[in-house]
Amino acid sequence: MTFISPAQVGLEESDRAGFQFDSVDTLLQTPSPIDWVIKGFLPTKTLFMTFGNPESGKSLLSLDMALHIVLGLPWCGKKVKQGAVFYLAGEGHYGLSRRVKAFTEHHKIDLTGKPLFFSRSATALLDPGSAEEVALAIQETSKEHAVEPIVILVDTLAANYGPGDENNNSDMQLFVNNAQHFLVGRAGAAVGLIHHTGHGDKTRGRGASSLQAAIRLEFEITKQDAIVRMKPTKSNEFLKPEPLAFQIESMELPWQEEDGEFSSGPLILPIDYSSPKRRTINLGKNQRQALRILESLLEEQQRRLLAADHDPKSAQVLVSDWRKGCSDAGMDRRRFLDIVNGLTAKSLISIDGIHVLLV
Repeated sequence: MTFISPAQVGLEESDRAGFQFDSVDTLLQTPSPIDWVIKGFLPTKTLFMTFGNPESGKSLLSLDMALHIVLGLPWCGKKVKQGAVFYLAGEGHYGLSRRVKAFTEHHKIDLTGKPLFFSRSATALLDPGSAEEVALAIQETSKEHAVEPIVILVDTLAANYGPGDENNNSDMQLFVNNAQHFLVGRAGAAVGLIHHTGHGDKTRGRGASSLQAAIRLEFEITKQDAIVRMKPTKSNEFLKPEPLAFQIESMELPWQEEDGEFSSGPLILPIDYSSPKRRTINLGKNQRQALRILESLLEEQQRRLLAADHDPKSAQVLVSDWRKGCSDAGMDRRRFLDIVNGLTAKSLISIDGIHVLLV
């Protein structure tokens, strides 16, 4: 085989493309240690995600983590690297104010002047221009306050997504690319996406599969009564941490409402981890049959998506299809509403518009 040098084709060494190779010797050198935000739990400059059902405590838990980071306080017994946190809030600040105030009241801490910043509105990270605008605002705020951004929280992904389809891989890949380039890369921070669970699969975040492929670290948040559990479900850079558990309490605040009553705010505190209690649920004959039909319809939808080279985890079942399936199986159509209400009350299904979801 004849090799052609750059000089033979009229190029200088400096004209070569930036693409190069390293030998295996380089890989065998002692690697640099991981730079941690939270020791053994969250590395710097990482795209990570926490997902859970509505009101599962995922936002409250993420905010608690952020408050420990800006204060440099150990979180769940783990060493924390202090730095600035930027919170992209998709909703109003009233709920956030009560949560932060509950934290300061319980811990007897003054947050005045601490590097925690909240956006005044949601953004659209699907749009490169909007994503760049966020990065510039973070840079300007960091320079003004002489701080270094270390974590950016996006609460929620849906609220800060923009006019696109979360189930479309092209749209989601653009969102991910913008988050990685402008937030992780440009701002130099770990970026946490706070997201909802999938419609059909509650063990993953909602939306296109390109999201799951891109994130490096993922946590599933579940809530049972007042107990919130945080379970690592993906870790590409280090061993998965141990699961954590927390308890939500209500903290009375020194703020009075219009009627003179003092307001309160939610507070989340770490507790010893224990596995969730298994639910014992008694189902009637019709309920069991309706669930089997629903599961069969969901599996059929997943097979169709897989055959069309789409993500099977995005499968959904129409309530009308489920009703027809039950009727075709010989079930009394007049009992369908009772079955739906019974299964909903037992937290086995939920109705999302025209779709029925397995919980």
